[in-house]
Amino acid sequence: MPRTRKSDPLPLIATGLRTGETALAAGQVIGARLTLMAAAMADPRGADWLEFHRMVAEKAEAAAEWQAAAVANWLHIGGVATLAAVEQGRAALGALGGAALGWPAASLAAGLAAGEQAAAAAARLAADGLDPYHSRATANARRLRRRR
Repeated sequence: MPRTRKSDPLPLIATGLRTGETALAAGQVIGARLTLMAAAMADPRGADWLEFHRMVAEKAEAAAEWQAAAVANWLHIGGVATLAAVEQGRAALGALGGAALGWPAASLAAGLAAGEQAAAAAARLAADGLDPYHSRATANARRLRRRR
């Protein structure tokens, strides 16, 4: 009986928790910044223009970091798919060489291994993509909370 593979669910659970933290922090930051915007409308000279500049700059920085992480992860996923195709081709060539009975099992095993690696890479993509936004949102929430 073939060994069954079990993916580790902990990275996905951790990413889910970090998504919740990010959403909570983002709500706090939005509320604090809306208050600053209202104050700026009442007194433009006394407005915290540095905070407004930070709002725009941090989003561009986070997007650039996300893009770098996404490219690295997609390249990894492409490499996994290429290796899977090579393994399945090797199994098919083995069938031509007389090992025909083992070809379906070898091909299936290569496909399952590639699928598991691709799923793990997709989980890393989600986690790596969240990191820049999580770090900024939670830091902003802490910083803006201290201002009150």
